[in-house]
Amino acid sequence: MPEVPDQDLIREYGRTGAEEAFEELVHRHVDLVYSTAFRVLRDASLAEDVTQRVFVALARNAVKLQRRPVLTGWLHETARNFAVTTVRSEERRRRHQDGTDEVNSNGRGMARGVGFCRSRHRPIRL
Repeated sequence: MPEVPDQDLIREYGRTGAEEAFEELVHRHVDLVYSTAFRVLRDASLAEDVTQRVFVALARNAVKLQRRPVLTGWLHETARNFAVTTVRSEERRRRHQDGTDEVNSNGRGMARGVGFCRSRHRPIRL
């Protein structure tokens, strides 16, 4: 029996909400998404979280993605972008927990030892 193309599955899910179609897409691409996230994060738990977020985004964007010729490119790009965002969030969280974040007078986070030169609009070392 020939394999149903990804575009047919995403079209079916986008139009009817067919869970079987979405499950097949997840089954086909979960390894790609997870490995992409893991390469960036080097943390299995965070890579699993990113993988789940990617497939939630796929479900939410199914109608728009019907016109995309290759779904794997979108999945890879989305996984990488979510992973990079997660790295940044984790770094901010760690800095905050370590007490290395300070809050400037505007209430915006600022790393210790960095100020802002208002007249030149560029960061300066304190």
